[in-house]
Amino acid sequence: MRTLAFVIAGLLVTSFSYAAVQNTPVRECCNDLNKSTVCLTDAEVLTQVKHIEMLPDRMGNRINIKGVAIFRLTIGKNGRVENATAVSGNPLALQLLIGAMDKWEFQPYVRNEISRKVCGQLRVTFSVVQNISTVEAISVNSN
Repeated sequence: MRTLAFVIAGLLVTSFSYAAVQNTPVRECCNDLNKSTVCLTDAEVLTQVKHIEMLPDRMGNRINIKGVAIFRLTIGKNGRVENATAVSGNPLALQLLIGAMDKWEFQPYVRNEISRKVCGQLRVTFSVVQNISTVEAISVNSN
């Protein structure tokens, strides 16, 4: 009887641990085998942002869209976006945002006096109203 109680207790602890892991955001951005890329938290990525912008909709769609987009980014030693993957957001806005990423700037991440390549997630709010577009980086905890 006592053994059964220990087994049940062990299963409960394991299931709670598994649930906690399931609710933790997955960091898939750092697949660098050489470990030369530093994986930043969402808050750390936000502190590195210097300038982001969104291209105006030049397709003549006369769209009015607002929302939130999330990107998984790899940022080079020079602070420029090297690779970006859209995690979520309006498909039309994602095209405009990705098109403008060559103009996005981040503070170079320096560790031990050496610039490092970094990766992480960035959440932005966007708005396109009658071809006037805005974009702003926001905290993951923002609503």
